[in-house]
Amino acid sequence: MGRLRPSQVPVMRRTVKRLTDDGQPSYTVSIMAFLDGKVAHKTQYFGDPFEPVPSRVQRVARIS
Repeated sequence: MGRLRPSQVPVMRRTVKRLTDDGQPSYTVSIMAFLDGKVAHKTQYFGDPFEPVPSRVQRVARIS
């Protein structure tokens, strides 16, 4: 089988809110690509909550 293009690989995106040791919320986003029913690639992003810059406010979806 030839190499799959990104558009052919099933992808799952998951956003999770976690509490850290100090009790403050932290958010993670996991993006996973699957091949043959197994995770072929996983990227995770971690970040603390922050206020959007004024020019982006109308494009923000708040997570509570």
